[in-house]
Amino acid sequence: MKLDIGNAPELEWLKADSINGTPEGADVIGKEFKRTWCSIELLDDVLNDDYEAFSACQPDDTRITRESFNELRDWVCSVLETQEDMYAMRAYLVINDLGKVKDFVEKITSNLGVETVDHDKILYEGLKAHPEYSPTFNSLSTVYQDLILEGLSTNFNMGQYVQCECLPESLSPLYLINSEEALNFYMIHVLFDIAGAAGHVNSNGSLICNDLYWKKFSWALDTIYGLVIKDIYTPLQAYVVYLKHTMDYYGVSNSYVVAKLCNMISVSTKEEAHEIEEANNELDPKVKEVLNKELMATGHCSNTGILLYYAPATFRNALGYYKKINPKTAIKNTVLKIAPVIASIFEQIRDTYSIESGVTTAFIAEVAKAAMNPEQMPSTWKLIKVGDDIRVEC
Repeated sequence: MKLDIGNAPELEWLKADSINGTPEGADVIGKEFKRTWCSIELLDDVLNDDYEAFSACQPDDTRITRESFNELRDWVCSVLETQEDMYAMRAYLVINDLGKVKDFVEKITSNLGVETVDHDKILYEGLKAHPEYSPTFNSLSTVYQDLILEGLSTNFNMGQYVQCECLPESLSPLYLINSEEALNFYMIHVLFDIAGAAGHVNSNGSLICNDLYWKKFSWALDTIYGLVIKDIYTPLQAYVVYLKHTMDYYGVSNSYVVAKLCNMISVSTKEEAHEIEEANNELDPKVKEVLNKELMATGHCSNTGILLYYAPATFRNALGYYKKINPKTAIKNTVLKIAPVIASIFEQIRDTYSIESGVTTAFIAEVAKAAMNPEQMPSTWKLIKVGDDIRVEC
């Protein structure tokens, strides 16, 4: 049973102009729709064992291997065993970004009084209170609705974890998941959402889910199983185990901060990681001090942390700019330009608000958009409180 676009009005909503789209890369017409539809097609590629289609747009040197693809497929097929399972997963992907649709957001904020910058929180609160607001979600049986809501209740962003955008304490809400079935259902939806995230650039396969990305996702998933299912890790232990995997891969075992920057910028090789390490060494000592403090914060109790939502997009947008000028110095220039910006935002938030415990989310989508031309980025930013969160604007 394949989800028919005619039966999913939410896909049309994603084509509207009133979308709070992802700030990574240039905006194109129907960006969020193209990303969502690419995710659905990639799910079908995996279910149909179509390795060539899934990896068609990937360069040979980073292409997901057939062995890795088989691992991915075995996991997906072990969870999506029936046609109903597969339909529900396609439906999950269709509704995934409703929290970016302004009409949907306005309904939730006005009817429920929800104040947040996080579109995933908006989606969860909206579907929980008013499933009828999403015809596709409302068409699912209560079994699948409950599975989806159980995962969404965590407000956990696996993409943030894989790229070290979140903090260790961000993993704690995963304890809300009570079954391996719900965890797997949630994580499969996340994987394909991420895999199709560049579908507006190239829909001929997945630009993102190459061999390295699948390795990272697998490492992260193993630590989450250790946290939620096996109960052998605390959130901090799980985070450190994942980070050490990537540190070993990049050959930067002496610096957690450099390893986090490697993951945020999504470099592919040890040589590129070494460029980040060299650039980090050239940063102003004050900037390094701030980054060391903030990127090493756990967010647990008094070790408060600030999650800069879209920090990786900020780095990668700047990297795209500098690659066009001089690919050989692009990574270095990106770090030297964006790290001070990130550090200044951390400082401004600390100076403006009293952060007494836990994790505070600061939504920096406008910073990420400005990084598409980093040489003209503003020197100061406006902070706006939205519930418990913060929006950073020009």
